Amino acid sequence: MTAALALLYACGEPMFENAGSRNSLLEDRKACAVEINNSPAATTYRQNPTAHPDFVRHVFEDMNRCIEGKGWKQVLSPQEQERLKGAITSELTHVGMPVPIPEPEQPGDSTF
Repeated sequence: MTAALALLYACGEPMFENAGSRNSLLEDRKACAVEINNSPAATTYRQNPTAHPDFVRHVFEDMNRCIEGKGWKQVLSPQEQERLKGAITSELTHVGMPVPIPEPEQPGDSTF
């Protein structure tokens, strides 16, 4: 699992309510984490993190968009979401070093 995505879990990602998903929020979050980690943006970031510093800032938005696409609705206001996003991205980028993103897992591997 990527460090950025792990931090999203630890920092209290926005609250969601089920709006049609057949899976638990945890299952959908895990699926989204895999999708984001396997994305072309993540691959590009792994190849040269310093050339793509915006990737880390976009992970929060990508994760929320993915979760919503799987049938969940955010219950935080847009202002609360923006405050949380700012806190998470600040924590990820304050050290000035790229966040390590591991290569995607091979089929059959499991991080969870």
